[in-house]
Amino acid sequence: MTKDNPAYTFSMQVEYGKYLEFATATGLKPKAENDNPVVPPTFLATAEAWLPPGTWPAGEILGFDLKRSLHGEQEFTFHKPVRVGDRLTGRIWLESTFSKAGSRGGEMRFSIWVTDFDDENGNSVAQSKMTIIETGPGK
Repeated sequence: MTKDNPAYTFSMQVEYGKYLEFATATGLKPKAENDNPVVPPTFLATAEAWLPPGTWPAGEILGFDLKRSLHGEQEFTFHKPVRVGDRLTGRIWLESTFSKAGSRGGEMRFSIWVTDFDDENGNSVAQSKMTIIETGPGK
C-alpha cells in the first residue's frame, strides 16, 4: 500500500451542519453558511467518520490490538483552505512502521498513516499524517 495504491479511498462532503458542530465543540465562533466559511484545520480529523463502520486500518492491516492502541500525534499540511461545501476525496496509505522497547515491558509498535485530500478537480487540498501506537502487553 502506497500513495498510488492506498489502503482506503473515500469521499466526504464538508457539510455546514458538521462544521457548525465542530466549531461549537472546539469553542470557535461559527460563521453563517452563506459566508462559505473555511473549516478549522483540525476538522479533517473527522474524515475517519466517512470510512465504512468498523474500519480501522491499523487493526485490519497491521493487526494492532485496539485495546492497547492510542493516537500518538497528527499533523496537517494545507495547500489551500477547505471550505463548507467542498467535496473531497481521501486516500489513506501506510507511510511507515517501526517498533521499540516499551518502558513497561514488551515492544511498542508505531505506524504512520497518511491521508491525502483532493478536491473535485483532483487538486491536492491537504494532507494528514497520523501516528498510531500499540503499547506492549506489559507485565
